[in-house]
Amino acid sequence: MSETSAQPYQVAAANTALSTSAEVTLFNDLLRCWQDKLAVNLENENYYHQRIHPRVQEEDEMPEELRSENVTLGWPTKAVDALVNRSVFTGFSANDQAMESELAQLVKVNDLAEIYRQAATSQLICSCAFLTLSRGTKGEPEALFNSYPATCAAGIWDMRRRCLKAGMAVVDTEIINQQTVPTRVNMYTSEATYSMWKAGNRWGCQKIENALGRPLIMALRYRPTLSRPFGRARISNTVKSLTDRALFISHSADVASYFYTWPQRVLAGIDRKTAEKLAANGKMKMWMDKLLLVSTNANGDIPHYSQMSQMTMQPYNDQLQTIAKLFSGETSIPMSSLGISFDNPTSADAMYAAQADLISEAEWMNAANGSVLESLAAMAMASIHGAEVETVEREAGIKARFENPQRPSMSARSDFAIKVNSAVPEFAETPYFWRDLGTAEDDIADVMKAVEIARAKNMLGVMNLPAPIPVGIEGEPNGNDYSESAL
Repeated sequence: MSETSAQPYQVAAANTALSTSAEVTLFNDLLRCWQDKLAVNLENENYYHQRIHPRVQEEDEMPEELRSENVTLGWPTKAVDALVNRSVFTGFSANDQAMESELAQLVKVNDLAEIYRQAATSQLICSCAFLTLSRGTKGEPEALFNSYPATCAAGIWDMRRRCLKAGMAVVDTEIINQQTVPTRVNMYTSEATYSMWKAGNRWGCQKIENALGRPLIMALRYRPTLSRPFGRARISNTVKSLTDRALFISHSADVASYFYTWPQRVLAGIDRKTAEKLAANGKMKMWMDKLLLVSTNANGDIPHYSQMSQMTMQPYNDQLQTIAKLFSGETSIPMSSLGISFDNPTSADAMYAAQADLISEAEWMNAANGSVLESLAAMAMASIHGAEVETVEREAGIKARFENPQRPSMSARSDFAIKVNSAVPEFAETPYFWRDLGTAEDDIADVMKAVEIARAKNMLGVMNLPAPIPVGIEGEPNGNDYSESAL
């Protein structure tokens, strides 16, 4: 029922400039894995981007205008976005304050929060997405993060180490003869990163040694299992089937509503010869500005003219609501998010209960994806400082932070922070207190510093000592030239 998918990408592995047969074999395996899943992944993207339309059988008798009607449905988009909106990455924390500040700067210059959001969206569409790490060039960050969907990347899973053995990513493409052809492809292994580019009919390759001992590519996986290590797509076969059924119902309802506007009329009591003559002359086609004139037949019988009762749209609405309930149960999306509203207002407890499954999904997703982001951050720090990744993971204590997937209100968060602070006064000295109060992440450090200065001024006032002199950027007093004796 899907539209015609885009032409699969084409890469001639035999033309790549890999130096050994093992490298060529590995690249061919990655290429085969990517192309085997490409058609399904493109179909899932079509469902997400609402490019799927109901299939109308050729033998169906309906006007061409209705046959080609552009009916779409955004339920698959809602199924993905509703979960992504509850998985909001905000940054990293670490044992060392200097490293935490360095990670915060990397997150900011790479816009890693937005990179993660896009990668998480692709992860749910196609079951997995890929994050890569590279050294930045001039004008770029020291560590450069990128993300690729499953339609542009692939990996081979190492069951023993429970991580990627190798991966590839299509970095750049061009359109040739209406086909998307890759022009730059990267392959990542534990030993090296291979950057391959197309030059005419040949491929060039640059091999860059990898000192970290891990492939500089990691996979975000949704609900992986032992038999499916790369997980499953949130746009599952069930979701696609329910979407197809809902599209068919919506299209049928539109067709019915078209005829519902014009009530069906019946002309009975005429002989076959008269009926055939009327049909041949087109007299049976009635329009608003025409009248149908029929005389009595040879026996003097008067034709009976009547109008059929108008149809109701309720059966279509009931059927669509049934499909929406099945879709809601499959994806944990509340019925109200699918456009199905009820007359009675929903209580707060009922709304939370309707979203409980979705919150659980988001909590699991944050934990799984947070582990990947933490490993990626440890690799970035190890690369920048020339350390071993294992040492950074063991000593730095890097943790990925996410917004609370329950999305409590600001008043609830503030009330929680104040109650905790009343029991543990030291809580107000931590950044978590100010986050719960709703302070922007970039302002927390400035707010805590301002509080410390204000506290110091109050303490000096109690001790009848002059307030500290504001110090300029270069270490000199601002304003007048104060000397030490002035203190």
